[in-house]
Amino acid sequence: MLGFSQVMRAVIVLLLLARTAAADDKFAWSAPEPGYLWNGGAVPFLYLPLAGYLTIRSQYEPRDEPLMFSRREGGQRYDGGQYPTPFLYVDAGVVAGVIALGGDDSRWFHLKGFAQGIAMTQFLTVLAKSTVGRHRPSYDLSPGAENAPDQKKSFWSGHASSTLATATYLGLYMRQHLFDRWRPHGTFTWWEGAAYLGLAAATLSIPYSQYHLNRHHASDVIIGSAVGAAVATTFYFYQERRYQHDQLEQPSLFERHHISIAPEPAIRGFAVTGTW
Repeated sequence: MLGFSQVMRAVIVLLLLARTAAADDKFAWSAPEPGYLWNGGAVPFLYLPLAGYLTIRSQYEPRDEPLMFSRREGGQRYDGGQYPTPFLYVDAGVVAGVIALGGDDSRWFHLKGFAQGIAMTQFLTVLAKSTVGRHRPSYDLSPGAENAPDQKKSFWSGHASSTLATATYLGLYMRQHLFDRWRPHGTFTWWEGAAYLGLAAATLSIPYSQYHLNRHHASDVIIGSAVGAAVATTFYFYQERRYQHDQLEQPSLFERHHISIAPEPAIRGFAVTGTW
């Protein structure tokens, strides 16, 4: 299952790299302005969630009694084998690289939006895990058993929320900013549909494996997936709106190619000046 996920992700990355190779030669590979580090919601939607995530992760343990769920949940067998957590960060790094190097002038907006989506998803996930304290399916219910704090961090699934946040943002970005050079704007082709189906299959295999291996309950992966997808969608359209607004504020054709005619005493006539 995990091999299938890795293969499909590799196919999608190759597809996007091929698109990158076809980028317009006139594309300006310029760095963002210095204010980029602070504007566009970077402080409330990126730095604060990161700070909150690190604080909760390092300072707080899940509650002793589960909130909303039964204390008798558990007793299932977990033999390991989940998708390695470091690979989730690798996946996110690959997507960030595709956005940054994809040859589209929206890249700095959406690179920030992607980072905001991941940071907010991680913060909400660790907050839920510590606040709810739900037992994992493999929680040891034997009398006197000592369970590690991680055994009370089942709700909701971090693998599910992180994976769906990453894949959802990538899918939206592919649709509006990566595939337009291969098909007429606003249309839909079979190969584009195949790319989305491959991305969905590879993505959903990870939350499903968390349930199948008894690492999480079904509701953990369903809600985690929904949260990750919703957060990513929110920040995608937030940055897309900023990008579109920025495009509207670009100088008009007349402003960029301004021509003026004024008297010029030195030549006893009129001089034509302008910028092109």
